[in-house]
Amino acid sequence: MKNEIEGYKIRKWYEFFEETLFNQYDEPKEKVPLCKFAIGVVIHNPYAGNFSKDLNLLIEPSKSLGEEFGKRLIKVSNNNPIVSYGK
Repeated sequence: MKNEIEGYKIRKWYEFFEETLFNQYDEPKEKVPLCKFAIGVVIHNPYAGNFSKDLNLLIEPSKSLGEEFGKRLIKVSNNNPIVSYGK
């Protein structure tokens, strides 16, 4: 388990998976259940307690953090197809 990604000090990872089998009228979902999943992370803020106009400490390594989000999202999807996403 990674506790640091290119300068981001990872404090916590969150994973969420939800599977809805029936709609609000107690009718079964169409052919497949509605599955929703999400990934979240809590990182140490390198600017805590200090003002800075330059946020490069957070921006520059963000590609590597995004790649880790993708890997974890595929894992938490539990082999369900990913048809849309947001951030």
